[in-house]
Amino acid sequence: LTITPTSYLQEDTTYEVEIPAGGIKDVAGNGILPYSFTFSTGMSVAGGNASPVISSFAANPSPATPGSEVTLTAAATDADGDSLEYRFTFGEENAVRDWSPVASASHTYATAGHYGVKVQVRDLRSGIPVSTVSETGIVTVAPAQAHDASGLFNTINMLGFALGVATLGSAFLSAVGAPTPAETGGAFGDVALGCGALSLAAAAFTLLLARAEAGDRTNAEEAAPVMAAA
Repeated sequence: LTITPTSYLQEDTTYEVEIPAGGIKDVAGNGILPYSFTFSTGMSVAGGNASPVISSFAANPSPATPGSEVTLTAAATDADGDSLEYRFTFGEENAVRDWSPVASASHTYATAGHYGVKVQVRDLRSGIPVSTVSETGIVTVAPAQAHDASGLFNTINMLGFALGVATLGSAFLSAVGAPTPAETGGAFGDVALGCGALSLAAAAFTLLLARAEAGDRTNAEEAAPVMAAA
């Protein structure tokens, strides 16, 4: 921004520049928010001012889900000890919080997307704004991811298959004359019985997981149009 005065400025004088809302527009017609700053001429101006310094600017949560509330929080200091005010912009039309001494503000995003956010901080002297600084960031809003149990589902399938093979193998050995439980003190029979029980349990658990996975997919398919419409 370059400002060319129409007349010479006075020496050792502090000037304030005020840009009203919409005073500067981009090629799409979007107007600037109200903005002001000060400057001084000469080296002997009494009561010089140090601009505020923004030390942090964060959004929580980010990423967020559509319909959830996002809070912007800033932290700033002023070397002169002047009181500070904050103004937050959330990247949606009319989603601008007015100047306030509170260093945080919240907004609810209805739809998914990437939103440019901004905080402005100004210091006050005798109730009059002296200088303003700003910082920007991005808030991401995305639909929640559907639960995916495919990895565990495949593992249980493999376990059930292995246990089933073990049980069939035990039955085959018994059929071809392997030692009976009475001859081996029951050890072989206990192993075969145990394998059979584990195989049945694995098969039942596999069926439950398959139904749960199908339910998750159905819920995700039903929810997707709603998320897109929001």
